[in-house]
Amino acid sequence: MHVADLAFRKLVARFVLQHKHHERARRGGHRGRLKQIYAQDLDVTLEVALALGYMLGDDLAAALRQGDVTPDELRQLVVASPKTLASERYFELANRLAQPRPAWR
Repeated sequence: MHVADLAFRKLVARFVLQHKHHERARRGGHRGRLKQIYAQDLDVTLEVALALGYMLGDDLAAALRQGDVTPDELRQLVVASPKTLASERYFELANRLAQPRPAWR
């Protein structure tokens, strides 16, 4: 692996971890901003968004396999209103997946 590619991967990983920390802080009522992440070059922002999307998809699939969400509930969760911003939908889904199982029912 080239040094430049390794540095890029480390930067993306750092921002993914920062974003996940931000998500936990938001659930605790804290407000922060993600400006530093999204002020990066487009290739960094896209890689961070891709990694977060994969992680959210894995969490949704696990919830489905474990019976924490039904296929119909999954459809409702992932079909967003055209008026909903992608970032709002992401945090909504991430928050719902972080809740204990009884919150799904």
